[in-house]
Amino acid sequence: MQNGEGVAQDWSKAAHWFAAAAAQGDAAAQHNLAVCNEHIQGKAQAPAPVASSGKSGGCYVATAVYGSYDCPEVWTLRRFRDTTLAGSVFGRGFVRVYYAISPTLVRHFGSSGWFLRPARLAVGALVRHLQNRGVSSDKYTD
Repeated sequence: MQNGEGVAQDWSKAAHWFAAAAAQGDAAAQHNLAVCNEHIQGKAQAPAPVASSGKSGGCYVATAVYGSYDCPEVWTLRRFRDTTLAGSVFGRGFVRVYYAISPTLVRHFGSSGWFLRPARLAVGALVRHLQNRGVSSDKYTD
C-alpha cells in the first residue's frame, strides 16, 4: 500500500479516541463521537470525522484523505506536529491557524473528490518528504 490506499476506516478506534477527548469536555470530539457512532450503526450520511482541536488533536485533512486517524501517514504528520511544529512560535502559530481553518474545510468539502484528490497529492508529498527527513511512520499515540 502506498499513501494510505486501502487503509480501512476504523470507526471503533476513532470512537474510542473521541470518547476520551469528549470526556474531557472537547466539543469537537463530542460531535465527532456522534459521527463515528452513526457510521458504526450504519446510519451515517456525514463525511469522515475530523479529530479534536485540542493540544493533541488530530490531522483533519489527512484523516479525511486517508479515511483513518490511525494509519502510518497520519502518524507521521502527528509526530511532526508534536515534535517539530510545537517547538517553535511559528510552528505553534501554524497549528493554531490550521485548526481554525481545516475543520470547516473538511466539514464542507471532505467528501468531495475535487477536494480529496489534490489534498491526497499534497499531503502525500508532505508525508514522503517528512519520512525522507527521518520522521517515523511507526504507530503513534498522542
